Order: sequence, then structure tokens, then C-alpha cells
Amino acid sequence: MPLLKPIQVTAAVKFNNERALDVLSDFQSVLKLSPDSTEYDATLVESIAKKQADRSLTADGKVGQRTRELLSELQAALPADALWPAESADGEAKAVHYRELCKKLGFETTLARPLLLALRGVELRGTETHPVLSQPKYDDAFVLLTNVDSVVDAHEFMGATHPYQAFTGATGTPDVNKDGLRDVGTIKPGLYLLRRQDKPPGHPSLHLVKLDGKDGIPTWRDTNHDGKISGPELEPSLLATEVLLHPGFTSLQKGKTAPYSSIGCQTAKVEDVQAVAKHALVDYLLVDARAALTQLA
Repeated sequence: MPLLKPIQVTAAVKFNNERALDVLSDFQSVLKLSPDSTEYDATLVESIAKKQADRSLTADGKVGQRTRELLSELQAALPADALWPAESADGEAKAVHYRELCKKLGFETTLARPLLLALRGVELRGTETHPVLSQPKYDDAFVLLTNVDSVVDAHEFMGATHPYQAFTGATGTPDVNKDGLRDVGTIKPGLYLLRRQDKPPGHPSLHLVKLDGKDGIPTWRDTNHDGKISGPELEPSLLATEVLLHPGFTSLQKGKTAPYSSIGCQTAKVEDVQAVAKHALVDYLLVDARAALTQLA
């Protein structure tokens, strides 16, 4: 279904043909549209609007400064087919694929306890990577690998390894640069442990801890509140406590009318968190998809 009304399409075509012809061929290339046209048309404008909507931008199809930045992000995307097993693979074959992927990335598991693999910056079965943004969206891929009674299996699902918002009022969250706004955290890729918590049935959660079982997860902070971690924000890090894997924005907390939020926790649909919480202790390997694909190339 088109995002734009005909009058919006007409306005965007006119705007872009007057102000954005310099990036016309770039948009045609990155959106895999025919390069034959020398002007923006309705098809290209609608495709731009869809990408704007995906990034929580104003979906008007017009190529302003933020959409030019979006173009750069799209051009930086890497093909992600190497991350996925065959569509026809059964649970065991998927598990073999993902265990081999982990091995290539430097982590080999015997599955003595379950492993939750998280691929940040790529949707499950996605064809390419995408920027990591703070937004209420399950746009990261998760795979729970288990070995129960010698039956190896893989449960794939979507979730978020990033926060939902760019700042928070939650006490205990630091204001790193003292601008009066508390800075949400994005935990760094690495190997951790998930320890099941004693929570009411139907609303499970697991506590994310270091390999020694202690709290304190290295975390980047979004100090300029633009919804992404970049530039100087990638240098320092603070330790975060009470990082959980818990149901996300699609689930309601028991006895409350508001859905779960996230200022740094890992989130997914309640049924997927339940699948992980069947196990008391789970290895958690968080991988940046772009870095992984670069390493595999």
C-alpha cells in the first residue's frame, strides 16, 4: 500500500527534481531501480518514503539533509546472505550453520548449555545490514541454540539489542555530558551470560551478567540524543547494571496498561523470551552484523 497521497508524490517529485538531482543516480542504485530515468518519478519517491519510514523519519519522499544522510547509511549496507542457513533447513541443520558461524567469528560452543546468538543491525533473513537506531522496533536477529537429550535445535526470532528512545528520565541512568538529559545505553558486542530471574509466569526475564556472574555490562551512551551511537560516543563506555532480556514494546506488563520500554535492555516478543527463559543459564553472544560480515569476507 502506498505511503504517500498523490498530491504528496507530486510535491516530492517537484522538490527532488529541483534540489536533489545530484543524488538521483545514487538513489536509483541503492534502491535497485532502473537508472534509465533522468528525473525523479512516483516509483522512486515512494521507495524513498518507505526507507524514511523504516528509519523513523518524516515519510514525505523529499530528499532533504537527513535523507541525504540516510542515503549514505544505505550505501554503507553490506549484503547479509552469508549469515543465514538455507530456507529449507530443519532445526538441526540451522543449528549446525549457526554453530559454524560462531566458530568462524572466534567462539566455539559445545552447547553444554544453550547459546543465544544475537546479530545486531540486520533483520532475520535480511538481505543487507542496516544502521542501529534507538526505536521501538524488532529489527535485530536472534537464534537460540539448544542441545536437549542430544537433539540439537535452533529457534530463530526477531528482537532488539538497542534502546527504544534517545533519552530517559529514569533515575540511576547517568547524564554523562551533564546536559540535563539522562543518556540511554547500548551494550557493547561480546560474550555474556543470561541468568533466569524469578518472575511471574507469562512475563519472564533474564538478567544479563558478565562471564564471572557479576553485574556491570560495558555500554555506549547516546550523549547527543540522536538515536544512534557514533563519533566520540564510540570511545568511552560506562558499566550498566540491571540489563535484562525481557518482553518488549509488543507486550503489556502484568497489571499495567503501558507496554514494556527499554533504555538498554534486550527485548523481544513475550513468547520468544519465554523460550529462552525455559533455561536457567544461557550463554549470550552479541555480534555486530557489519563487523561479522567484514570478518567473513
